[in-house]
Amino acid sequence: MTFVGKILVVFQLVLSICFIAFAGAVFTAQSNWKVKAETTQKDLDKARTDAKTKEDALRQELAARTTERDQEKIRAEAAETQRDNVMQNLAQQKKANATLETEIGSQRIQAQIASEGEKQRMEEARVQRAENKTLHESRDGLLATNRELEDKNFVAQVTLKALNEKHERTLQRTATLEKLLQQHGIDTDPRSMVSKEPPPTTVEGKVVETRRLDNSGTEFVEISIGTDDDIRKGHELFVYRTDGEAKFLGKIRITNVWPDKAVGTVVLKNKNGTIKKGDVVTSRL
Repeated sequence: MTFVGKILVVFQLVLSICFIAFAGAVFTAQSNWKVKAETTQKDLDKARTDAKTKEDALRQELAARTTERDQEKIRAEAAETQRDNVMQNLAQQKKANATLETEIGSQRIQAQIASEGEKQRMEEARVQRAENKTLHESRDGLLATNRELEDKNFVAQVTLKALNEKHERTLQRTATLEKLLQQHGIDTDPRSMVSKEPPPTTVEGKVVETRRLDNSGTEFVEISIGTDDDIRKGHELFVYRTDGEAKFLGKIRITNVWPDKAVGTVVLKNKNGTIKKGDVVTSRL
């Protein structure tokens, strides 16, 4: 073997050792990044699970407080109705008492006239006194009933006041819960609640076309993925651009969807970027 051949053999040996060292370094770095990525994904999944649990608990608390508020409102309305009925009965009893007082006065006058007459008038007076006694007893019964109704009216007013105070406390607590839900970004109107969960799997697509309405300023974005990719109406997707370094552009909410495409409106937009054709849409960043 010539001297040049020996040099080439030694040079190939040195290069082989260098390549083995480079391969070992690359493998070590790749393993470290993989472990770190798996750890980060586990932490992210746990945080999402905790947030979902808190959201469900807050929704259940809001539903319970709303039911309690409605029940207290119904009780308050029933108490008001009962109070009105008691007041109406009291007015009727007072009117009946006034009528009885008038009748008693008339009967007394007739008794006085009868006492000055003959024996027949005396007999009539005796009968009249018996009738007066009956009227007095009836009046006493009506007065007792009147006092009982007044007592019931007082109790009803006290009960109504307590129910109103409890109703106000319930309204304040409900308002506090709604404010807390709004601070966490949770919609408190059941009629406006739609699915805002991302697709069950991570999907990516492209922006096909964008369009802005001049009258309302709403910006529509057509994308290249649809129901075949588990995209549903109400899903929210992220938009970013990869021109050397990934740049977040905004977020869209799907309003119309077909098997191979979908259309959404821009619900969050980066002030320093504009969504254009060719940008990337994804369900998870």
